[in-house]
Amino acid sequence: MAKMMAALVEANTNTSEALVKLSAQKEPGGGRVHSTMRVQIPTDWPKYGDDGTYDGGPKRFYFHLENMFCLANDGAGLSWHERWIALGHSLKGKKKIPYSRVLNVLQKDSKSILDCAESAYDEVKQKHLRMQETDAHKSDRVLSQLELLKKGNMTASEFEPVFEDACDELEEVGMPRGFKEKKRGYPLKIENSRKVAILKDRRAYQDPAALGGFTTSGPETWEECHAILAGYEANETEVKAYREHNSFSMNPKGGKGRGDAKGGKKGKGGKKGGGKGKDGGAKSANGCKFMAKYGNCSRGDDCGFSHDPAALAAYKKDHPEYVQAWEHYSNEYKGDYKGAKGKKGKRKRKG
Repeated sequence: MAKMMAALVEANTNTSEALVKLSAQKEPGGGRVHSTMRVQIPTDWPKYGDDGTYDGGPKRFYFHLENMFCLANDGAGLSWHERWIALGHSLKGKKKIPYSRVLNVLQKDSKSILDCAESAYDEVKQKHLRMQETDAHKSDRVLSQLELLKKGNMTASEFEPVFEDACDELEEVGMPRGFKEKKRGYPLKIENSRKVAILKDRRAYQDPAALGGFTTSGPETWEECHAILAGYEANETEVKAYREHNSFSMNPKGGKGRGDAKGGKKGKGGKKGGGKGKDGGAKSANGCKFMAKYGNCSRGDDCGFSHDPAALAAYKKDHPEYVQAWEHYSNEYKGDYKGAKGKKGKRKRKG
């Protein structure tokens, strides 16, 4: 063990020394030697337009855009000329009008973009910032968005960040929601069946003041409502997976009481559709328990199990307790049943 540890320490030391030497190497021109591997973060440039993501929020748009500028050229950033070009590609619709007007003025005055890129960029930015929506308009927009917000086809995990963003925007405009308002508002955004199930749910929650440290109650916060909803969806997904997984079925492709789809009619045991077994599939080689126990089977030739004497003998051998119990019951009560049946007759009419 000691030798193995010494070998690992030596290997790590050699690797560290090699990396230090590599980082100290210089190119013939004196520049730093770059790695042969290139790591690039996949990014999408923000768009600002009439139908863009940042419509009504130029501050957020320029915040994300200028963060993108800092990532360019191995973190060295973009020049002002490159920023000007990138800004033009990020503006759409009416939001590009200030950019086009500034560009037209520069061309009219025969000014070079290389020399005036910084001032032109700042001028367009200031014009966009003046388009910032007022606090009243933003408040109305946030309230209407929250009112129209519905879970719909989203899962609980997908709906959680959407609901949180809506609550955060209300806080930004000075209309924060308390935990009781959030708890009351969260169920209103989901379907009625789920809402009723959440409100009726009772489970143990931690309560230091209660005996044993737990108390049974309904949800008191929107986070607890969300946890209940996520649990219901997880259970439904699991049940659905079990229902769709039919590998344990003897006839996974057959239909109960129906034949093949081409038969056209409902048939017992798949007879009309050309099926061989009780579910329209192949007949099992196992013996029929009804034939083994009682000596008859109501399905007859349509039974999905074998009526072969050898298969029945094998079934009796594998299940002696069931067959012996039935034979004992049959022999004990057979005479009583026949005697009772013989005494039964027509009632004489008094006359």
